[in-house]
Amino acid sequence: MTKLIVKKKKIVAPIASRVSKVAPITKATSTSANKIKPLVQYNLFFGGTTVFLGLVFFFILLTFFLGNIVTLYLFKESIVHPVAKEYIWRVTPIETANGLVANENSTLTSVDSSSWNESEIMTLPDGVDNIASLNFLSSPDGSQFAYVTGSNNRAAVSLNGVIGPEYDKIMFMIFSPDSKRFAYGVKSGDKEAVVIDGEIQALQDWIFPPYFFTPDSKHFVYKARNSEGDVLMFDNQSGSAYDQIYNQFMSDDKKILIYYARKDNKIFQNTLEIAK
Repeated sequence: MTKLIVKKKKIVAPIASRVSKVAPITKATSTSANKIKPLVQYNLFFGGTTVFLGLVFFFILLTFFLGNIVTLYLFKESIVHPVAKEYIWRVTPIETANGLVANENSTLTSVDSSSWNESEIMTLPDGVDNIASLNFLSSPDGSQFAYVTGSNNRAAVSLNGVIGPEYDKIMFMIFSPDSKRFAYGVKSGDKEAVVIDGEIQALQDWIFPPYFFTPDSKHFVYKARNSEGDVLMFDNQSGSAYDQIYNQFMSDDKKILIYYARKDNKIFQNTLEIAK
């Protein structure tokens, strides 16, 4: 019996046919590129705009900075103070062979060294504590001076070189406007007092600022607290006692002493005519 053998043959498509089948892939790639192209253009536009705006902002800052430099250079001799709103004149020194001198716009004049008068008035006594931080005061006309001295935790006032009594603490010193009178505050134990022209006044629990001589230099005014309450002291005389006394002051014409005070929930005004 004859056996029939069938051979299977693989059929390969022609090259042209295979190329034609790849064509759709090429078309799809072209379509994707067309979609990406607008996105790239948008990014380029956005990036360019950002760079442009940055350059504009930079040139604005540079112009502002250079403008300030030019303004300060042109007007460096007259500058308006931002708070006082007043002109502060600055004199630019000029260096010469002999050193620094004021420029030609300065109103300063030289002073003959022989016009200076120097005189030694005293030598501080031995044992004065804290000379480097000496509490020193001169009268308005410069004719008198006072300073705090002392040692061993005690303090005293030296007026024109004459040392007064010692106390635990010297609280303040003050000359009268006419330079003829002098007062200072002291603390001794748990009491405080004012010494006026060398005489100690009434003892108080506390003494408060402001304390001052009246404009005519005839009276000394200060606030104090004692067992009765807060009082205003006029030399060695006291006014009414209150729960609280607010700062005393002189009227504009310097003739009337004025102060306000509180007692419970009531406010009082007090006036005292100083000069008639």
